[in-house]
Amino acid sequence: MTQPQLDPAAGSGFPSPSIVSSRRLMGPNLLHADVGAVLDVSLSAADGAQHAQKMSAWHVRVLHLAAELNWPTPHLVERVYEGGASLFFT
Repeated sequence: MTQPQLDPAAGSGFPSPSIVSSRRLMGPNLLHADVGAVLDVSLSAADGAQHAQKMSAWHVRVLHLAAELNWPTPHLVERVYEGGASLFFT
């Protein structure tokens, strides 16, 4: 997936999703075969375009943070479901 080149400091134009939980995943899991962290967020009943914009903004910000910390480029996985999403990165 080609990531859009957005300014990570710029807003997505949509309200941020509410964080439900976060945790470290210490081995193979539903989202990836590697260890990582997952952020569970709630999403309103907005249309798919708004969800796609929020997911795109999340990708940009995680990649920017990893670069700023001199971390390897993380693998990003999102799982969107009714009412929310799980956002995973290695």
